Amino acid sequence: MTPNEPESPTPEDTPESAPKADTAEDPARRNDSARIGILFMVFILGLYLLRWWEPVDLWVIEPMTMFIATLARVTLGLTGAVVSQDGTIVGYGGIHLNILEECNGVPAMIVFLAAILAYPAPISRKILGIVIGIPAIFALNQVRVTSLFLVYKHMSPRLFDLMHIYVWQFVVITFAVLLWLYWAERFVRRHRPEGTAS
Repeated sequence: MTPNEPESPTPEDTPESAPKADTAEDPARRNDSARIGILFMVFILGLYLLRWWEPVDLWVIEPMTMFIATLARVTLGLTGAVVSQDGTIVGYGGIHLNILEECNGVPAMIVFLAAILAYPAPISRKILGIVIGIPAIFALNQVRVTSLFLVYKHMSPRLFDLMHIYVWQFVVITFAVLLWLYWAERFVRRHRPEGTAS
C-alpha cells in the first residue's frame, strides 16, 4: 500500500479564487461624497447670500435678534436683578450688552441647514431634521446669550471675551454638526432599505 498523496487543491480552494470584495461601489461612494461636499458648499453660499438679502434681514434676522434680546431680558429678570431693554441692548445689574446679529445663532443654523439639504434623504426626513434641529440650536444659543451676561457681571470682562469669542462659538457650531450627525444616523440611515449603500 502506498500512502495517499494529498489531493491537489481545486480552483475553488485556492486563495486566488476566493471571492473578492466588490470594489465597484468605491468610486460611486467617492462620487457621492464629492457631490455631497459640493452641494454643501453651494447651500452654504446660497444661505449666506439669502441671509444678507435685505427683505430676509429686515423680516427674519432682525426680529429674531430682537426676540433673543427679549428672552434674555425675561430670563435675567428671574434672578431678581434690575433688567432693562432698549432694542437689542439689554441692561442687567448695571451692565449693558448689545446683542448683535452675529450672536443670534444664525451661522450655526446655516451650517446645519446646508448639511441637511446636501445630504441624500427623503424630503420628509429633511423637514423632520429642520423642525428638530433649528429650535434646538436656537435654545442652546439662548443659553449662550444669557450665560454671557452672568459671566460679565459676576466673573470678569476678560473671561467674557474668552467665552464669547472662542468657547461658545465653538460649542454652538460643534453642537450643530453633532446634531446633523445624529439626524443622519437616527432618521436617515436606519430607515434605508437593506442593500442600499450608505
